[in-house]
Formats: sequence, structure tokens, C-alpha cells
Amino acid sequence: MTSCGPRCQHLRRMLGIAKIDCKEGVTTLLRELAEEDPKSFINIIRMSVPKFEKLLEMITSIKTQDTRMRMAIPCRTKLPITLRYLAGSDRYLAGSDRYLAGSDRFRSLEYLFRVPCNTISVFLPMVSSASFEALCGYIKASVINVVHNPE
Repeated sequence: MTSCGPRCQHLRRMLGIAKIDCKEGVTTLLRELAEEDPKSFINIIRMSVPKFEKLLEMITSIKTQDTRMRMAIPCRTKLPITLRYLAGSDRYLAGSDRYLAGSDRFRSLEYLFRVPCNTISVFLPMVSSASFEALCGYIKASVINVVHNPE
């Protein structure tokens, strides 16, 4: 195994693991956890492995094509980033009461998944919309009429 940089070492300490592939990052870890330790997978993604796989199949419309300049980020990477963002587990700084703003939360996801925060800010709305459209039949929501009484 090659030597790890500071971000990878921080990730190892944070997740309590001894080995992680630095180039693939958390994507490889998630694949291993799905097979070997589903409870840890649920802890990171906040969703069971079968439900994650089903949702992944439902949102294949967000696939992008590779270009000559770069490889496209796979849906298998975009979905966990979006789910982690929506779960809001990175909202507060450790040991303080300070709430993280959107870009700071993207920065946390950038370190965890090794995807630049400006890229996350581009695909996050698309993945969220695709997930909502895919799950629309499963979501039960009621409409609440709010009456405003100006006094």
C-alpha cells in the first residue's frame, strides 16, 4: 500500500479503520462495508444496502458521459455524497455549537469522498431532484394551508 496523505490519515482516524485505498477513497470503503459490515454502511449512508441499491437503479438518469478531459463521476459516488449531505451529519463542527454553512459542509464531504466541493455543488441538486422524482410514489406528504392574519 502506498503512503497516505493527511486527508487519508484523517479519514482513517475518523472512521476507525486501518486500511483504505487512497485513490478510490470512500467508494471502495462503502463497497466493502456493504458486503462485510452492513451496520457500518447504514451508519455512514443512513440507508440499508438493498434500499441504496434500489435507489441507485431508480436514478440512473443522472449518468454523465466521460470526456477527453476527465472521467465522469459515477452515480455510485454521487448518491452517497447526496445522501450524506441530506442526512446532515456534518452540520456542526466537532466540539462546538457552530453551525456549518453550505460551502463548509461541502468541504467536509470533499474530504470524505475526495470530490471537489465545487463539483458537489453542481451535481447535488440534480441527484436530489432525481431522487425525489424516483421516490415520489413512495413519499406521503400533506398540504398545509397557512392562513396569515395581518393585525
